[in-house]
Amino acid sequence: MRSFNWLSMDGKFTLLIALITLSLSACGFHLRGQTPLPERIKILILTSQSSSADFDRTLRSELAKAGVTLVSKDDTSVDLKDILELKINKLASSDTVLARNSTTNDVTQIQRTVSSSYFIRDESGQSLYGPRNIETSSVLTNQDAEESTKSAYNLQEMERLSEQLAKQLVFDLAYAPL
Repeated sequence: MRSFNWLSMDGKFTLLIALITLSLSACGFHLRGQTPLPERIKILILTSQSSSADFDRTLRSELAKAGVTLVSKDDTSVDLKDILELKINKLASSDTVLARNSTTNDVTQIQRTVSSSYFIRDESGQSLYGPRNIETSSVLTNQDAEESTKSAYNLQEMERLSEQLAKQLVFDLAYAPL
């Protein structure tokens, strides 16, 4: 009886593994979130008009994880010259009806899209990058549930979407040509 040896197949198995490895590396496969932010935006002034505490909290946290130091315009101990400002406009949300109950015609499912725009500007107020639009969306079910259940569910999903949008903004900042 002949034993099976992986390496004795005239190198076919080794060649197959090498080909798979080469294919994965050539197709652009990469881990998300690994791109560092440009050095020029490692210190920022954050001006947020998002009207969402969840978004602002997550944005501050994600910026800190990315190595960004936030300073205040009112901070007199820091020279604000050459410090860029990240300005976020108000978050907007829109709903698209996806499904209705066939007997009552009540909406049962919607797609909620949350979007905003941001830009980076210098101390004179001139935009250096942007405005850039960011958006995320999610399908919300349970829209025909009792009003209190529906409200609690929608509020929770809005918080999740706001957090997702903040993470997307920080990811997008990694590609800012500054």
